Amino acid sequence: MRQHIHSWTRRGGIGWQLAEQTLINIVIQALGAITTLSFVHLLTVPAYATFGLAVTTVGFVSVASDLGLGASVSYFWRAATKGEEDFAHHYAAALYLRRFLFVIAAAVATLILCWLEYRAGKGAGQLLLLSLLTIALGWLQLNAQMAVQPIRLSGALRTANLNEFWGALLRALLAILAFVLVWREAWFPLISLGLGALATWILAERGRPDVLREPVQPTPANKRAVLSYITPTIPNSLVFATQGLLPLWLASLAGGAVVVAQTFALGRLAAIFVMINALMTNVIIPRIVNLRDDGHALRNGLVPVAAVALFCGGLLGVAAIFPRPFLYLLGGNYAGLHGELLLCLAAVSLQTLSTMVGQVTRAMGWVRFETWVMGAHVLVIAGAVWLFDFTTSASVLGFTLVLALANFLEMLAILAIGAAGIDSRPRTMRRASTAQEGEDGF
Repeated sequence: MRQHIHSWTRRGGIGWQLAEQTLINIVIQALGAITTLSFVHLLTVPAYATFGLAVTTVGFVSVASDLGLGASVSYFWRAATKGEEDFAHHYAAALYLRRFLFVIAAAVATLILCWLEYRAGKGAGQLLLLSLLTIALGWLQLNAQMAVQPIRLSGALRTANLNEFWGALLRALLAILAFVLVWREAWFPLISLGLGALATWILAERGRPDVLREPVQPTPANKRAVLSYITPTIPNSLVFATQGLLPLWLASLAGGAVVVAQTFALGRLAAIFVMINALMTNVIIPRIVNLRDDGHALRNGLVPVAAVALFCGGLLGVAAIFPRPFLYLLGGNYAGLHGELLLCLAAVSLQTLSTMVGQVTRAMGWVRFETWVMGAHVLVIAGAVWLFDFTTSASVLGFTLVLALANFLEMLAILAIGAAGIDSRPRTMRRASTAQEGEDGF
């Protein structure tokens, strides 16, 4: 397995891979924009608020059921390239644990969602349908993500992209159908997202890498190894999981459907950042986990972070000068949110950079440092809750920006601690390791 994993990094330069990945991600994100903007323009404000709460709940469940398990898959793949670990059994353990955690997270989050919607006047039948659709969407997306990840790590990036492309295409076609037939309720967008995830999952299962061709059962030792990896990441993951949903929960309680809809709609403009994260996940991380030298891997991981930081600064400048083209995409219900637009883009920029740095540090195995910084982040959340009243979208987005800034600084602290450990190695060892790496980098 080690030779198979290691050899793919020699095929094709990073420039060509980035160009191909950028193109396919632009196509996928364009399809996502069709889906998103169709529903933004189609749904009524109350229906869009319900849809936003449901989708954000799914996001919470995704992170809360992960707790670092997705990163552990990359870590154990990298360990397998060094001949230190067996990947298939550890992957099976990560999948088992994630499905188990999903049941718990989905139960808690869906109950809160139903309570919020009950306060908004939804009936028992509507709440039952909303619960079923939310849980089904979360389950399908979880399995699709876990099925695609090993394909990417194996180097079959084109196959993984095609799996996601067909899912995105199906979602876009269903969104257009809803727009044509004027289906203005929140249930159909949830169904369309679920069917797209189902298509991706089915295709990914058919394209499993060779190392996962034969089904295996995780042993207790495998589960303990995975749990040992994610234990330091659990506090950070739980806090991060609430960071996306907590503002909308508070907005629903204090500001109502209009504030929720405005906040969620502005967040849909962040599609470009989703593409950036996709490039990091789909191209950079697979390259990093196939590099044996830590210093070399770290340098390759930080170059795109610096490039994205410059891009985010430029995008904020453009939005500050020309806000109307951004808001035009959302339609008349959300026009005039100029200041809110800048708050949203600033928060999403910091969240993107935090995620990218976190992906690098977790791929490097520096997860034990995460526990140390989460106490400070909890204090930031508690303080920020008292500072904002959540009765306007500006207040909600200001709260989000504060949390995003804190999380970014925390990720930088973890990066600095981990990098110091690499720099402490003798220079001769680093030079020898880099020479051994040869052509494996980019």
